[in-house]
Amino acid sequence: MPNNLYKELIIDKIISFVKESKSIESITHNGLKGSIRETGLGKLFSPLLPVDWDIGKGKIIDSTGEQSSEIDLLFYYKKVFPAIFFSEELGVYPVESCGFAFEIKTKSTSDEVKTTISKFNKLRTLKISHPFSESVYNYDIRPIRVYIALDSDLKNKSEFDRYKGLDSDYLEDPAIECIVIFNKGIWIYRQECKEHTPHWDFYESDGNYKEVLHLFAIIINQLIQLTTYGSIDVRNYFMDFMEILDLKILK
Repeated sequence: MPNNLYKELIIDKIISFVKESKSIESITHNGLKGSIRETGLGKLFSPLLPVDWDIGKGKIIDSTGEQSSEIDLLFYYKKVFPAIFFSEELGVYPVESCGFAFEIKTKSTSDEVKTTISKFNKLRTLKISHPFSESVYNYDIRPIRVYIALDSDLKNKSEFDRYKGLDSDYLEDPAIECIVIFNKGIWIYRQECKEHTPHWDFYESDGNYKEVLHLFAIIINQLIQLTTYGSIDVRNYFMDFMEILDLKILK
């Protein structure tokens, strides 16, 4: 069983974020509205991040001089090559330090998905700097690319069906690796494993933000891999075992 106290406290924070996001809809300046939304989501995640990780926004760069488009929100590892900041959160981040990159939308539309695909395709061309020797530990931090929207303009098909139609590489090498639509569900790309070839997992929303709890668990599990080598599964704090198994495999 999950820890209900912990779970309910997180859900309360999610509800507060959603209420705040809806309350700013009357703001006419889209850039300001977007910044408020991104800051709010950052505050939602920040208390749960492992101590060596932090939140920022800006551009991700590599050692060859290439750079990403501006990223709405990212999580970076403070023990690796440091970021250079222009303000409290806005900065330039070496790709080797970035664990997650997010595009955050009020409402998902075809244009928003297309723009995100273009941004993330540019991001994934950045090269991680490796030592010349092949005998050293293989460093495997890279930005996992997440698309989040508070709502969608779709009525008669799923967000995943739309994405499949816009990214021809959705199954073999997708630009977006995780799609989250509040109160709809979460779609997560899985590479080939023992049980399945590359596929997408789908967790349907229960109307009480279970999909966002899944996102929390995925992110925290991934970030603590560096220090626990997968020996801890924090999903147990958010949902019970049957909920973890309650997924649909999509291809």
